Amino acid sequence: MSSHRGGVKELAPQRQETQVAAAGDQSGNVPGELDSSRVKDSTGFVARILAATKDVTWSADGAPTDFLMRLEVGNRIRLATGLLKIEFSGGAEIILHAPADLQVLGPDAARLFSGNLTGRSDAGSFNLFTPAAKVIDVGTEFGVSVDADRNTGVSVFDGEVHVRPMQQEESPDSLFRLTRGMSARVDRRGFIQSGLDVDSSRLRRLLPHEASTTLGASEVSLIDIISGSGVGERRLAGSIDPATGYWGQPPWQQTKGVEPRVSHGQLVSVDWNPLLDGVFVPPAEAGPIQIDSSGRSITLGPTCGATWGSIWARRRLDHSFDPLAGVRDENEQGFWGVGTIAALMERLQWSRDGLVGIHPNVGVTVDLDEVRLQRGRSVRRMRGVIAHLEKSHESSPLYPGVRADFRIYVDGTLRFERLGFRRSDGDSQFGVNFEDGDRFLTLVTTDSDASNAFDHVILIDPILELADP
Repeated sequence: MSSHRGGVKELAPQRQETQVAAAGDQSGNVPGELDSSRVKDSTGFVARILAATKDVTWSADGAPTDFLMRLEVGNRIRLATGLLKIEFSGGAEIILHAPADLQVLGPDAARLFSGNLTGRSDAGSFNLFTPAAKVIDVGTEFGVSVDADRNTGVSVFDGEVHVRPMQQEESPDSLFRLTRGMSARVDRRGFIQSGLDVDSSRLRRLLPHEASTTLGASEVSLIDIISGSGVGERRLAGSIDPATGYWGQPPWQQTKGVEPRVSHGQLVSVDWNPLLDGVFVPPAEAGPIQIDSSGRSITLGPTCGATWGSIWARRRLDHSFDPLAGVRDENEQGFWGVGTIAALMERLQWSRDGLVGIHPNVGVTVDLDEVRLQRGRSVRRMRGVIAHLEKSHESSPLYPGVRADFRIYVDGTLRFERLGFRRSDGDSQFGVNFEDGDRFLTLVTTDSDASNAFDHVILIDPILELADP
């Protein structure tokens, strides 16, 4: 028995069956129901893996290939064990439960070939395709499973979901409405059954909290600040476009991290991340540049007026889990330029927690008050190691004079600097102490030779130390 509401069928609590043609294949082709023009326009990265449980392993050809765990249209994730948290640039987040096979179709669409997932999309309009059904999230929290017989189960934890059997003619009458507490099953023959008792206990709606094995109780990693991790969350990677402050489409639209960002001489807010006050690209001409929202400025010398790629952070992962472990890009164009994947993976292997990449010319400002608010304690010190990974010796022409500058400011006052350093100068430790009332921490890298070519500056294990509780 069914009733109509605005052309959408509402599944009543009792058992209901409707037969349609069975559909779905394992080819990975984009389903016809998805707007093909939108998929075509969704070039580059449209999703990213935020976090994972420690027991994650990949099935053959099922691991991400991007250094920052970003996913392009068409990428397929085959998870053998563990849980993954994936965020789409359209706003949806899902938790993929192994064993599972998922393909990214666009900023707000994916296809689940097998396995279980839970998802949430406050903005709505997330489309999930399975071999038997199309599931449309219209602003809700839901769970979907595809079993070995390619039957699809749908549970709604909150909000509303619309379900349509695959290959049924698309019309308002072909959608079945599920609301909070309801469930349905679409089998491979095309029958929809509602009012089922679905065991949703196996569907994890949150990743389990796993204590850090690399950070102490009084340590906060800059990796978590750059990537926007919450308390108890350890994101794998993150990136920020210094020209826009976005984490979403820019810089995800670039399939490589080597995209120039020309200075417009302004501080840009990072609205999605309260821990960051702003980012900026210093102008080519010597002069002042605003570095925080209170209006403070610093004066820098002339630069080439551009940076290369995004500000990024990448956590060290166990060798068995890291999909890029052992990758050697040699002279090919890597994530950050020639040979950078191999160099970065080598540094990650020997780091304690991970790396932050700040290619000159760029600046990023941390709001220490927001860190105190999030962590419940004052920040007393920052420490880490700075290094130059210039790889021009593997390219042609050779750039033997590549140099960079690194400075740390607190509320506009210079607290640390390392000027004109090269790869051959080796690594250097840095440290800055904070006083009560300090508000903004600004990190700036600039070129020392009017060119930012091969200026691959990284921070190794950058840590903020909190006051004792």
